[in-house]
Amino acid sequence: MLKMVDFDIDGTLAETFPVIFEAFRKTVHDYSGQTISNQTILATFGVNEAGMLRELVPDAPATLMTTFYQNYRAAHHLIDGPFAGIREQLAMLHHANVKTPVVTGKGAESCQITLFALGLTDDFAPVLTGDPEHPNKAAQLRQLMTDNDLKPAELAYVGDTVGDLENCREVGIHCFSAAWAGSVDLPALIAAGADQYKTVATLTRHLAAILNK
Repeated sequence: MLKMVDFDIDGTLAETFPVIFEAFRKTVHDYSGQTISNQTILATFGVNEAGMLRELVPDAPATLMTTFYQNYRAAHHLIDGPFAGIREQLAMLHHANVKTPVVTGKGAESCQITLFALGLTDDFAPVLTGDPEHPNKAAQLRQLMTDNDLKPAELAYVGDTVGDLENCREVGIHCFSAAWAGSVDLPALIAAGADQYKTVATLTRHLAAILNK
């Protein structure tokens, strides 16, 4: 029986990649004069924003992160809210007494900015965020299992990338692959053998069926 379902943010709760790209592109241009591509930004994923910007703008002044968070907050005008059905999915899980943490590679401040913009601040606890030095999702998932005395079958993760799936496999938990975002690499998920869901509603129904067994 599932007791906890952890959630990714970007591409899972909302289509936030346009926000990410705009904030990083503007910040890098502000400090270097260079205009970087989406692929250049994506290549730095895994660590949090401080680590990403360290790679994109080496030797930047201490004001860089303040500027980034200003740009990041402003870029949320590009999204209207969470994906349709996310609020209902969370409500169903909470009604079944399933805990819903966030486990994300985002930094703590950007994570809170996005959850606030989506109106989801009160829907997740705890909120576990990324590290500037190295990817840490698998470690965070293990910590949740330890802290909550959970067996692998009692914990699952909802994320949109092959990396999320690999982290879950490393820890021994199930990954429900969110394939509903425009940004998703569906062929890569299929090739990796992901348990993928093309709509939020489809996953909600599946989770409800699991919980009602």
